[in-house]
Amino acid sequence: MRVLRGVCAALASFLAFLAAAIVLGAYFPAIPKAGVIGPVLGGQYPFHIALLALVAAALAALAWRFGLVRWGRAVTVVTALCAVGALAIGAVQVRAAQAAGVEVSVGRCSPNSPTRR
Repeated sequence: MRVLRGVCAALASFLAFLAAAIVLGAYFPAIPKAGVIGPVLGGQYPFHIALLALVAAALAALAWRFGLVRWGRAVTVVTALCAVGALAIGAVQVRAAQAAGVEVSVGRCSPNSPTRR
């Protein structure tokens, strides 16, 4: 049980750090290093970053349940905020595309889907 708690904690910490660096870099490009990669990854893959943050939140909640209460709470809150921030970026992009008259379809995002010409 201790090993599982440690693995959950380590993996959640890594994923939370990664998601936080990307989201913070996207919102605050003046941050060194994160400000370079954050706008690129946060702008191109906001829903992937949100999913990454939610996986980290689930792992942190699992570690919290296994006894790392303070740490689990802190990482769960950070990753939840990262997920909200990444989803906000995606929502702005979808809204801007719709305002420009672009048809937004999740089903057409697949690389194997036929394109309309």
